[in-house]
Amino acid sequence: MALGLGFNQPIRVRRFAVPLAGLPEALSPFRVLHFSDTHLGGRPNQENRLLDVLSSVEADLLAFTGDALYSYETDGTVALRFFRRLAERVEPRFGLHLVRGNHDNRPAVARMRQAGFSVLVNESRLLQDGSPPVYLVGVDDPRWGFDDLQLALTRVPNDAFTMLLAHSPDVLPDAAKHGIDIALAGHTHGGQIRLPWVGALVTRTRIDQRYAWGLNRYGDTVSHTTCGTGCSFPPIRLLCPQEVVLLELTRA
Repeated sequence: MALGLGFNQPIRVRRFAVPLAGLPEALSPFRVLHFSDTHLGGRPNQENRLLDVLSSVEADLLAFTGDALYSYETDGTVALRFFRRLAERVEPRFGLHLVRGNHDNRPAVARMRQAGFSVLVNESRLLQDGSPPVYLVGVDDPRWGFDDLQLALTRVPNDAFTMLLAHSPDVLPDAAKHGIDIALAGHTHGGQIRLPWVGALVTRTRIDQRYAWGLNRYGDTVSHTTCGTGCSFPPIRLLCPQEVVLLELTRA
């Protein structure tokens, strides 16, 4: 078993089948490629390895849930280069979308928008009109309290199928309260260091540790939190390998 010590281990692709009662039949199956916490600029050859993995997976929508940068002080040049190269290599039919993490300053986010990504800052995007319509909703960084889900849902009809992007799973109680169908998050790194029978030592989330990694349910909201592909201090992963995740949504 790969322990994930250091970052020369392969970036694995995890796949989950996710049945959802509210998903329109016309969209089933709907493949969402979810990745997060790249922390670009921290390691050599990081970009090429991740680009190769992301471009090898066929998906209908690509979702990035924040922390593109290794340091908040970075001007975003490395993020612009990476996301521009990614946009040149993948063209999912429902687009490329992202939300801001606590390591992403506003100039860097502007550069990611220049690269061709839709940046959701407490707002929504109509993905498909119909009965029900399908909306992608994104909130600003919850780590520092910049998220406003109520504002993001202002133009979303009550009967819509909704997918939420947020940097942290801290939004899950609010997501469940507002009837979000599925919420995607990152931030936790899955703990980055995990011990047998103990799990993650630190998750930096205010809610239960079980929501720090993987597929779960919070009330009626399905949640997925990825452990991401980058790291913060210390620069090591243990029993928590880098991952990107393909969620295949089907009508239940």
